[in-house]
Amino acid sequence: MAHAGLVGLVQDEVLVELKQGVAADVVARRHNLMALSTERFTLANVSIVRYRVEGNRSARQALAVLLLISPARDQPEIILRNF
Repeated sequence: MAHAGLVGLVQDEVLVELKQGVAADVVARRHNLMALSTERFTLANVSIVRYRVEGNRSARQALAVLLLISPARDQPEIILRNF
C-alpha cells in the first residue's frame, strides 16, 4: 500500500503476487475480490494480479486478511507486497 497522502492512489485496489498454479479467480472468490488484470512473469514463475476490493472493506482490511494466509502462515501460494 502506498502512503496515505499519495496522489493517484486507488483506494479500493490491491496488487497480489501469486505463485504458479494458483488461480486468480479462486483467490477472488475466496476473499471477495474482483480480478481486474493479471500479468504473468515466466522467469519469476509468478503472476501479479490487480484486484478490486468488494464489499464494505478498505484495501488495508483486505490485505490484512490475505496476510493471514501468507507464506508466513504455511500457505505458500500468495506473496504480498507493500506498495
